[in-house]
Amino acid sequence: MKRFFNPHEGASFRRGSDETTGGLLLLSESAYGWEEDGGGMPGPDHPSENSVKFWALSERFETRGTEGRYIAWLTKALCQTERPNGEQRNRAWAAVAYSIYVQCPMQNLSTKPTQKEFEDSGVPFLELIEELRPSRVVITSLTSWKSMPPTHLNHPSDDTENCAAYRLSDGTLVWCLAVPHQRARRMGWRALGDAIAAFRRQQLPIR
Repeated sequence: MKRFFNPHEGASFRRGSDETTGGLLLLSESAYGWEEDGGGMPGPDHPSENSVKFWALSERFETRGTEGRYIAWLTKALCQTERPNGEQRNRAWAAVAYSIYVQCPMQNLSTKPTQKEFEDSGVPFLELIEELRPSRVVITSLTSWKSMPPTHLNHPSDDTENCAAYRLSDGTLVWCLAVPHQRARRMGWRALGDAIAAFRRQQLPIR
């Protein structure tokens, strides 16, 4: 499967190199295309950046933010406040990258990816992290995590679940943390924000 969704890459997002670690990549499970090209969730040939600009960075966040519940959930978590202002939202999203795992649009919000669609999206994901070179990836879907390509290194702590690393072609490690999706109602934005902050602070091997 070829890559369908292009990532949002914030202006201050830092790609890793041999000498430095990279920034944070947020990865959602899937997205559905709207019949009309009105922004919002990306449809065919639209970058993931559309949904960030439409729901998080525009005035719609204050007036209609609850309609874009998933992006609002991420935005509050990144800003660590329930009502982030425009400056806080812009700063938070400028520092991260964001993309979508399943590389085909769903028909609507209630449509779930098939197991084949999950599995076929593995190679595009590996190509994405080679390109962006993040040091951390937060995957907001335990279902996606279970279907992703095998990782190369487990977390140093045996009691840490849903956290492991992929090794890039130059040996650099990209650490991933999987958390429940917003629809699962098992993790509010505060808990997500705390999990992201703690994950970013962890001292983990680079190679």
